[in-house]
Amino acid sequence: TAARERRGRIEAARDFQSTTAGGVAGTVAGRQVLAGNPGFLRANGVTGMAALEALAAPHQAEGATAIFVAVDGRAAGILTV
Repeated sequence: TAARERRGRIEAARDFQSTTAGGVAGTVAGRQVLAGNPGFLRANGVTGMAALEALAAPHQAEGATAIFVAVDGRAAGILTV
C-alpha cells in the first residue's frame, strides 16, 4: 500500500481487546495504543484528555463522531468522522 511505501513496514497489533461502547486497545511496535471515547481512555489511565476534548468539541457540535487516541498512557490525537 501507499503507507508501506512511505513509511516502511506496518506493525500488526498484538494483545488486541475491544470494549463495547468504549474503545479498543492493543500493543503496536511495543507501545500501548488505545482508541475510543474519553471515558474509556481515562479508565485506562490516559492523561492529557482536556486539550483533545476541546479540539473535538466544534466537530462534535456539527454532528461528527470523535475517536480519541492515546499512546503509552498519553493523549495523542483525535479522528473525527
